[in-house]
Amino acid sequence: MRMLSDCLACLAVVRMKDVHKLFNDEQKRYEVASTVISMIKNLAIDRGISSSPRVATAIFRWLKRVSGVSDPYASEKKLADENALRIYRELRRSVIEASPRERLYKAISLSAAGNALDLGVATYHPPSVEEVATLAKRKPPVGVESCIDALLKARRIAVILDNAGEAVLDRLLGDALLSLNKEVVAIVKSGAFQNDETMNDIRNSMLYESFSEVLPTGTDAASIFLEEISERTLEALRSSDIIVSKGMANYEYISDVEELLGKPVIYVLIAKCRPIALSLGVETMTLVARLSRPTA
Repeated sequence: MRMLSDCLACLAVVRMKDVHKLFNDEQKRYEVASTVISMIKNLAIDRGISSSPRVATAIFRWLKRVSGVSDPYASEKKLADENALRIYRELRRSVIEASPRERLYKAISLSAAGNALDLGVATYHPPSVEEVATLAKRKPPVGVESCIDALLKARRIAVILDNAGEAVLDRLLGDALLSLNKEVVAIVKSGAFQNDETMNDIRNSMLYESFSEVLPTGTDAASIFLEEISERTLEALRSSDIIVSKGMANYEYISDVEELLGKPVIYVLIAKCRPIALSLGVETMTLVARLSRPTA
């Protein structure tokens, strides 16, 4: 997905939040912020990189390096996972007690609503986990029925996770699929990017209880950049019957490379900004479960 003008502003605003979080000295903040603005111009305009996840990854990596902080959102992620675990057991009971089709409907709805727990969108503030659970009941994700059909037919599913907190709610999808005798692999970042779940965080979210296997991407990129991810993870994706892609950054990147993966992809997210909503053909803040099949 190509960036729109909104994406440039969003990149700047979100990275400025990082600058204020990582540096206390105002002069240092000014210097780092100036470099961030220059990097956005250099990457997105001068070099013509039209992928927001690639630009965001390059800048976030640089910020980690110059600040010496390897995981800037570690405390926020821990709290998000802990908060989501407060409601997980009750939600799991509701999911597992349902019929197979209703089980997947509830799990996908909660997984989609969980994408609200995102700290990487300008002018957006995540709700509480209780509000997320309520959001899942209000209106079904657009496209959910065709996704249920595809998952019921699949044997092996790979789920690419996104934000902390959200990852706990994604466990419900893993639980539902395991209860239907599916093999379900979760794919999690190896290094820190914003508030995304990493392998260091899974001891908090207890992902391993809800998936057949949890694999690291081998990278700290915003998405599964195919030239960066580990061979083992790439093989897990290519050997799956279907891929579930969580969140906006994964949608932005994977929608451009899904033909290379050669697998059906289910995009599960909330369209929290105008460019994503336009790309998906929905209103902003719509819950989406979009099945995309390779054309070849």
